[in-house]
Amino acid sequence: AATSQTGIGKVKAKGAFTADFALPASLPLNLVAPVIERDRMYMAARRGMQNKYLPLRIDLATGNLLSGGRYLFDTEHDAETYKDWVKIDFILDGMHFFDRPIFIQPDYHAWRVIDAHHLGEIETRVIVRTERWSVSSPNQAATLTQKWNGILAEATSRGLTSVWLLYNEDEGLVQLVYFANHVVPQDPAIPDFEESIAALEL
Repeated sequence: AATSQTGIGKVKAKGAFTADFALPASLPLNLVAPVIERDRMYMAARRGMQNKYLPLRIDLATGNLLSGGRYLFDTEHDAETYKDWVKIDFILDGMHFFDRPIFIQPDYHAWRVIDAHHLGEIETRVIVRTERWSVSSPNQAATLTQKWNGILAEATSRGLTSVWLLYNEDEGLVQLVYFANHVVPQDPAIPDFEESIAALEL
């Protein structure tokens, strides 16, 4: 049975959008949350958006904050329309979204959802990892669909809390997005930037 936007089960979303960028280490962290919240008010109002997951991690080599978004949409068209909007039409304070000087090397894509499944409640989807690769041959949707049951079984056996298989035929890209819960006791005063992420990476 298909799930709601956040519940356990097969996800109804047919489209996705992902964005990745860094924020400079010199940007005070207490300024990040207000910026995120201001943007969210406009972004959440876009047609078909179901939810957004916000990855955050400190780049130990540079001190920059790695961020972006993992979004699910009702349809693939909704995701493509959102990409065009955020690239061309989303302007605040006279500046296009991705032209903000605080964004370092923004990279963003709209996707078709081959399949997606939430394996845990939304409060357990706290650590996210993304794998992306290129495919040389077109029309990989059928092949990816055939792989899905194996991906879902593997995600289940590893105790993951959500897994998405995404495809962008025009760009020749495939992407896996998957989530896990904390592996250490949660301390609200200390971000879980390393232990749980390392566990998921391994």
